Amino acid sequence: MGRLTHLNALQALESAIRMGSFKKAEKELGVTAAALGQRIKSLEDYLGSPLLIRSHDGVKPTEMLKEALSDLENGFALLAQVADKLKFESKNSIQITANSNWADVWLKPKLESFYSHYPNIELHINKNLDSKLADCEIHFTEINQDNDLLFYDYLVPITSPLNYERITSLTQKDLIQGFPLLHLDAYNEDQEAHNWPSWVRQYGHRKTGAERGARYKQMDQALKVTRSNAGVLLCGLVLILDEINSEKLCMPFDIKEGGWTSYAYQLSISDAQLKRPQVRKFKEWITKEAQVTRSKLEKIAPRKISRLVAHT
Repeated sequence: MGRLTHLNALQALESAIRMGSFKKAEKELGVTAAALGQRIKSLEDYLGSPLLIRSHDGVKPTEMLKEALSDLENGFALLAQVADKLKFESKNSIQITANSNWADVWLKPKLESFYSHYPNIELHINKNLDSKLADCEIHFTEINQDNDLLFYDYLVPITSPLNYERITSLTQKDLIQGFPLLHLDAYNEDQEAHNWPSWVRQYGHRKTGAERGARYKQMDQALKVTRSNAGVLLCGLVLILDEINSEKLCMPFDIKEGGWTSYAYQLSISDAQLKRPQVRKFKEWITKEAQVTRSKLEKIAPRKISRLVAHT
């Protein structure tokens, strides 16, 4: 058998023909249409003959290619079977099931950093993935000593810079009496976590209507509304510390007027999965990032030593 050359060009050729266009092949192979075209052109130059007919309707094989097309298609079909048997796709991938607020608000901005360190590891995050299919899980739940603690949360009122200026400029006692209250349901299962009625009972700043206002299940939705000056949100700080530090979101009251959750964001990985190098790398990375977040929160929030230290 002769030495196989131009494998990438052959792959681009097969995908372009099967998909009907460079644009569709681009999505399948993760390479730009221009790069695919260049690969195929290099093969055409090598053979000294065109292989594709390009038109506004897409791409079609030339007569020369038609003679070899079935072998080309069968060849890559067999390679796909080999890859499946060897689990090429899953070897460097990690299946994660995660709390949606954690994934959308905390993890998403950090993914670029992760991929800069580990460009060959793919994170597949599915918020509804069956735990039996997951390599690791991140949930906001009551403490389980078998899990790795990422961090607790600390709930305080937050608002936009404009509303912050309005509230802090007032001299009246009930500073947020006229402001819409925004409710986040993410902490409902934690019996120790503040909601607006319990927060108002403890700290005041409002006489009536603590139970009224718009409710949100997802934190990213609630934050978007808060940023648009729609009201004051009672929210945990741990996922949004960067926005607080950059003053994109503000705390109109003293940091001491808040409360810790009894639930925490926790990481669960089985011993079997930790045998995989990429899973160990992910755990190491996420543990370091969580420590950075904990340190930032501990610098500004009243520290609850029994909870924050015992599980580190």
